[in-house]
Amino acid sequence: GVVGLLEEFAKNYTDSIDGVLTSRTQSLDTQILSQQGRIEDLQEGLDRQRDSLTRQFIAMEQALAQLQSQQSALRSLTQLG
Repeated sequence: GVVGLLEEFAKNYTDSIDGVLTSRTQSLDTQILSQQGRIEDLQEGLDRQRDSLTRQFIAMEQALAQLQSQQSALRSLTQLG
């Protein structure tokens, strides 16, 4: 009767092997792992980009320092003349 139908319904949802809730949990776990992998890949790409930009910034700072040094030397020469 009704009790049998309710038991079957509950079993379909809660069966630890192929129940609806078990399947949904496994699906969500798979999606979580996939998203974690994407996050890690994106983080690695961002880390590489940051390293590249840091190297460029350091190179620009060094070039600026050299230009300032040259400007100072030229200023010294113009003051002599």
